[in-house]
Amino acid sequence: ADTDPVRVEVIAQLQQVIDDGSPEGSDLHLFATHLLIQKKYRDVFANLETKEGRIAWLRNAYELETKKSS
Repeated sequence: ADTDPVRVEVIAQLQQVIDDGSPEGSDLHLFATHLLIQKKYRDVFANLETKEGRIAWLRNAYELETKKSS
């Protein structure tokens, strides 16, 4: 059993991203691997109650980051 609570939380959240419809390796999944490193983003993600809400939040963050870097 993994005893690192942060790792357990990140693993669970990344699985949630996959379960919500963003397959491993997709743009949103890969973006989530970077975003969810930070606790403030994990906290927001954990409080979103619906698949649609989580996907919309991830997509919005991804689009903001993409615009910022272009």
